[in-house]
Amino acid sequence: MRQVIAILLLINMVPTQAERVYVSSAQTGAKRVYITNNKSQATMLVFYVSDQNQASEPYLWYKVDDRNTADWIIHFVQDRNEADLIIYLVDDKNSACMVPAEK
Repeated sequence: MRQVIAILLLINMVPTQAERVYVSSAQTGAKRVYITNNKSQATMLVFYVSDQNQASEPYLWYKVDDRNTADWIIHFVQDRNEADLIIYLVDDKNSACMVPAEK
């Protein structure tokens, strides 16, 4: 039951179409994202794409400069315990993915 709740919460926090991401300096109205250096702590392995047409999956992000064009507004936090989403940045687009919940 706990795993089902965790998956449902994650689905609600993750964008589902184009992943144009705006990084906000303000936390208000933004998803709190923590970048971890430990891959095993991540709930998503993220790759930043250079073309917004490639941002077709929740883990393929295209950074935009205009908040109004973003599909998702995020704010990076320094404390993992404050985060809505914990990500690990990957160097290869093919390595990006959602991390399956532990059983």
